[in-house]
Amino acid sequence: MERMSLKLVFLFSLTVIVFCSSLGDAREMVKEEVNCLPPVAPIMDSYETNASCRRDNECIKYCPKGCKIVNCNFGTCFCEC
Repeated sequence: MERMSLKLVFLFSLTVIVFCSSLGDAREMVKEEVNCLPPVAPIMDSYETNASCRRDNECIKYCPKGCKIVNCNFGTCFCEC
């Protein structure tokens, strides 16, 4: 019985030490302000053109160069750059 309680005390102490050390790491991360995301998300400008269309590829000539998304929605060209 004595050995069992010694093992339990040891395991409990080990658990407390591991828990406290993980809290210390978290505090250091907050101090260092660790962040994987960029500070500002990129913003895409949306343009609605007056051009009429039937398909997406018809809108390419009406959108500024470099637009990544060109859509024909309900007969109107939309550009996102």
